[in-house]
Amino acid sequence: MTRRERGGNFISSELQNPLVEKENSMKPIKWTDAEREMLRDQMLRLDLSVGQVRIPGRTYEGIRRQALKLCLIEKIRHPPLGESQIALLCELRKQGLSATQISNFDLLGFPHRTADAIQKHLSRLGLVNQNRSLAAKHRKIWSNGELERFDNFLRENSKKMPPRQIAEIFGATRSTVDKRQRELGVKPSSKQVLAMPFVKERIKDFLCQRSKKIILGFGKRLAQREKELEALAEKLRSNGAPPADRQCKKCGKVWLRHRKFFFHCKGKTAGYSLWYFARICVLCEAQIRHERRMPRYRREYAI
Repeated sequence: MTRRERGGNFISSELQNPLVEKENSMKPIKWTDAEREMLRDQMLRLDLSVGQVRIPGRTYEGIRRQALKLCLIEKIRHPPLGESQIALLCELRKQGLSATQISNFDLLGFPHRTADAIQKHLSRLGLVNQNRSLAAKHRKIWSNGELERFDNFLRENSKKMPPRQIAEIFGATRSTVDKRQRELGVKPSSKQVLAMPFVKERIKDFLCQRSKKIILGFGKRLAQREKELEALAEKLRSNGAPPADRQCKKCGKVWLRHRKFFFHCKGKTAGYSLWYFARICVLCEAQIRHERRMPRYRREYAI
């Protein structure tokens, strides 16, 4: 049946899907030039405040943000909370009120405080929920003048010290240092960071620890490899016509005369090249090589 046969009652599958409708409703609608002109006209020509401006389909917060972008109003900077307000905030928190409730009813008095501002004050007072995310719980809070010193330090030492070392000095995270360096235009390249002594020392220490761990786990890996070879030998024998058996002259264990169990070596006899299987299995050969390298391992990694 075509759309014309259905009498124009066609509804696309996209609009019938409630998930698509919800997703489309969550997307912010961009301001048009006509709406911006309407905002300027009401605030400049009619001399209305942000609370008095009426634009169809726009909320108070959306109108206020757009007015800030168009420099029609100045950003409101409220004075810090006084001692009486801090005491009142602690008392309201003990009563179980949230930051949103305190903000909606202006329980701290005027000027009006947003829920985000009240939440920040609660965080500084240690009155936040302990089950919140670790990123918010341990985030860096800059004291007076500390951010300026941090910026000056980044301008002077970003080419000398890696972000991780700078973060350890100021008690911040590496992502904080990276973001601030990008904002100031002093972020070093990856090649410059890898050439710094601090990074070279950390890489050397990491490689040393990794090599030490690999060496100490040799016995475990050798036992795992032996189990894998036993399973492979059983599989080859069950397939029929397996290779001939060959006994290792070091451990005395019988394996199959196969490249997986014995090395396939090459030698010369009377000017002719001959291929033959070694008399020592791959497990014993690996053990011999490991013991031969242990003196060097002890010198380099203090094992």
